[in-house]
Amino acid sequence: MSREMTLIVLGILTMIIPYTGFPSPWRTGLLVLIGAAVAVVGFLQRGEMLRTPRKSSTEHHPFQENTRPMDDVRMSEPEFHAE
Repeated sequence: MSREMTLIVLGILTMIIPYTGFPSPWRTGLLVLIGAAVAVVGFLQRGEMLRTPRKSSTEHHPFQENTRPMDDVRMSEPEFHAE
């Protein structure tokens, strides 16, 4: 089972356990164990994220800065025709 699916199942169990009718000490123990499992899966996810190399800064961006400086922009002068 993937880590994401494990987190989903643990979340659903966390919502269901209070309504199952378990005695209070059992219910508390189960919720503590589920919380610990969520923490472990979270730490594993974080470790995996830190181990994978980040994308390089040369990745494609849909927007691009202007490459021509504003001093280079020349306004065309209007043409006057003498008749």
